[in-house]
Amino acid sequence: VELARLRGPAPASGEPAGGLLDEAFDATPTGLPGRHAFEQRMAQWQAALVPGTPLVLMIGSVDQFKALSARFTPAKGREVLRAIGQLLRKHLRPNDAVGSWAGEEFVVGFGGGAPLEESMQAANRLRDIIEQHDWPALAPDLAVTASFGLTAFGEGEDLSDALLRAGWALHDARRHGRSQVRAI
Repeated sequence: VELARLRGPAPASGEPAGGLLDEAFDATPTGLPGRHAFEQRMAQWQAALVPGTPLVLMIGSVDQFKALSARFTPAKGREVLRAIGQLLRKHLRPNDAVGSWAGEEFVVGFGGGAPLEESMQAANRLRDIIEQHDWPALAPDLAVTASFGLTAFGEGEDLSDALLRAGWALHDARRHGRSQVRAI
């Protein structure tokens, strides 16, 4: 009974479930929707995708986040994540999907048929916006950068395969000096 109360009323056929449990599941330090909500949005996009329309997936990560949290405290680390969530919401288009992924990682689905090259330009703008943000307002000597990995999401492709490729691209960006954008 308690679990049913937390889940909320049963959804009508075809509607997503809701309730406190789902809200708690998607609560994130960035203030962005969580993994569950992002995966649902991507599944909806994939189902409605017109053949031949590009869909690009991006994974981003705050560079050296563990060291940043250790030096400036975990509370400051959470403030950095919230600020990045706000920057992403402010600077992404309304038709883009954004969510927290894991810890200091976030994920973006570029909607509206943006090709990979255009999405890479958007990722580079986000990288610059994050780097140029007024981080010392949170803590003196605080500097934050982010790295990004992108991939084109193919028709009928499983989301996990595209995420794996985007993750490889992110790893490549980190391996080549961080504060970079890479695509596979």
